[in-house]
This record gives sequence, C-alpha cells and structure tokens, in this order.
Amino acid sequence: DAPQIHDVGDDSVPALDAGIDSSPIGLGTCASPILVQVGAAQMDITVDTSLANHALDATCASNGADIVLKLRVPTQQPQLVYADTFGASWNTVLFLSDTCDKSKPPTGAGSVVCSDDACGTSQSQVVASLGLGYHYLIVSGVNGEGGVVTVHLQSTALGNGPLSVLPAGSGSL
Repeated sequence: DAPQIHDVGDDSVPALDAGIDSSPIGLGTCASPILVQVGAAQMDITVDTSLANHALDATCASNGADIVLKLRVPTQQPQLVYADTFGASWNTVLFLSDTCDKSKPPTGAGSVVCSDDACGTSQSQVVASLGLGYHYLIVSGVNGEGGVVTVHLQSTALGNGPLSVLPAGSGSL
C-alpha cells in the first residue's frame, strides 16, 4: 500500500475531516518535506539521499545529506511511532525533531530520538511517542554516505495510561 503523502506549507494541522491534498509530493527538504500521515499500521517509504543537501545535524553521528519526512499525527491520542532503515546497503542515521530549524538541536518525546548503528548493524531505528501535530523524521547517512533507502514506518495509538520505558535486555516485570 502506498502511504498517504501530501505537501503542506505550514505547521498548522488541517481539520480532521480534510481529505488528502492532491498537490505534488514534497522534495524531502525542510522547505518542502515529504508529508506522511501517521496512523497506518505499517508503510515503507523509499527515498534517495544521494542528490539531497544537508539540512540538520544529528545528535548521535556526523551526518551528511538528508531527506526530511514530516509526520502528521492527526488526533489528540498520542501515537507510538517506529522507523528503521534495516536492509540499507550503507551507513544510515535516523533522527526525530519537533522542528526543521537548523539553529535548534533535534528534540523529541520518545525514548530514542537519534539512532546510528542499531542492533549491531550500520542501520538505524527510532521510536517515540508523538502527540497531535507535525514532527520531522530525518533520514541521513553517516560521514557523507548516502543512496537509496527504504524507511520502514509503523505506528499505533497509545492507551490512556502512563508511558514507561523498559530497560534494555531481558528481565521480568
């Protein structure tokens, strides 16, 4: 299934009953990000960083050219959002930010907002609890690496209880 993607010019959240805009897909820059509607259980988005420019500095790696995905959470209910680049043939970095302003460092509400070399690989994975509005997922390469990569994106609505981060490794609660 193709993701629901459209481009918007501002950070306001359109009315919840608004249909998908038929305007061109964004270019993957801060000025023209690729808009992704969060809420589909799973989607794959293929992007190419090889012709992109550098927009934002990652906090966990020295990154080069990047593609900007603008994630839209359309409901008041927070969404648990997961993304990875497993399967990429080059060293990737993923990071989440609430802004696409280069003067502000990337921030996020999740437990992992910047990832390089996840699970002993040269690929990346991030997970965060995102609230209503827009958030940015930046796809980049470490030390200037780049190319075609498929970003695997999953999301699910969170319940109404408190969110707790589980410790790494095995154990019992």
